Amino acid sequence: MVNAPENDRDVVTKLTFITPTSKFNRRYVAPGEEVNTGVYEDRDVIVRDARAKTGEMTLDKNGFILIDHKSKVVRLHGFG
Repeated sequence: MVNAPENDRDVVTKLTFITPTSKFNRRYVAPGEEVNTGVYEDRDVIVRDARAKTGEMTLDKNGFILIDHKSKVVRLHGFG
């Protein structure tokens, strides 16, 4: 069970993880067939919107920082 989202921009979703019992994870791909030796399971996770904590994120502490950037991507009507 995951904790509740902290705000309305956080989302609960499922991610697929390899299980601890999978000793070897190999993926074989050939025309018409694929074989995967790992065992996977879906787990509920919260994907959090970190923008509210921009000033708290540091490269040393979190391994990344968030910065403001003006995108040149055009927003289409009806999306986002």
